Amino acid sequence: DSRNSDFSERKRAMCTCRWLISCSQ
Repeated sequence: DSRNSDFSERKRAMCTCRWLISCSQ
């Protein structure tokens, strides 16, 4: 359960980072 939560948070952070990069460009 804890691992799943960490994975989701990490995945969300990655998506946010990519979104920011795309928005910046």
